[in-house]
Amino acid sequence: MNRILNQRGSIIEFTLIAPMIISLALVVMQLMLLFTQREQSRAAADRIAFLAATLDKSAAAFEAQRIMTSFPAITDVAITNNADLVKVEITATAKLFLPIPELTYQIETEAVKEP
Repeated sequence: MNRILNQRGSIIEFTLIAPMIISLALVVMQLMLLFTQREQSRAAADRIAFLAATLDKSAAAFEAQRIMTSFPAITDVAITNNADLVKVEITATAKLFLPIPELTYQIETEAVKEP
């Protein structure tokens, strides 16, 4: 009789621990995805800012469109190009299980003057 109770006790313990392990694994996956999206956003913003700073606006717009189709997590790319300053803002959203807010990465660089 004691043996049956122990087996039932271990089954109950397993059913309580298994969801906690699965939840922890999902949190780790979400954090890894967020880190990857942050790095992708940073690299994309650097590339777009470089193109926009060299006054190649059509290439910067094309690169922004390509990045948004290549990385589904990147939801918005904004390019502000003044005479002296180029500002690129990229917004990425982690689309998995946890409600993590949007990640925004901004970069500002000086525009290259035409000789």
